[in-house]
Amino acid sequence: MRDDLRDKETPIAQVKQSARDLDKILMQPVRKLLGNTRKILLSPDSALNLIPFEALVDENNRYLVENYSFTYLTSGRDLLRLQNHSPSQQPPVIIADPNFDRPGEVVARQPNANSIDAKNTRSIDLSQRTFSPLPGTAKEAEAISILLKVKPLTGVKATEGAVKQVKSPRILHIATHGFFENAPANKEKTTLDDNPLL
Repeated sequence: MRDDLRDKETPIAQVKQSARDLDKILMQPVRKLLGNTRKILLSPDSALNLIPFEALVDENNRYLVENYSFTYLTSGRDLLRLQNHSPSQQPPVIIADPNFDRPGEVVARQPNANSIDAKNTRSIDLSQRTFSPLPGTAKEAEAISILLKVKPLTGVKATEGAVKQVKSPRILHIATHGFFENAPANKEKTTLDDNPLL
């Protein structure tokens, strides 16, 4: 299923069939136990972290997202957070298709090695990297903003500062590049298949 989803040339019928095949193994047995429950809490392990359960297809040829709401749990602490229902302080916020070539701006910077932040950060130096525009995410943001009746923040308005000003929005949708830093050279090489949490 992951291979089919990854390849944009894969016919949708083939994607749905692989999603159906995986559903038979993973979710069909579980659905028999759910009754009327429509909210599913998942704590997937290993390679299951890479499966979009919402995209699985049930015996009625429907995507699971059409009938269920999924919440992914990474630890037991997540269950405690679900109990705290703090009201939204802002309407939905949509941030997409940032302008990484904005003059005078740094995408992210590595903290000074002697600073306190250097010991408590996961930042990597992206100032010398080039990121191509993502016009698909701009279209995505526009479509979602129409549904939610809000104005999306795109281009030069889609900034780290804009994200940091957000306070408990009803929905926060961010569509941009994803990246991760490779392990240092002195550690064993780890691939995505070895550790799907990467």
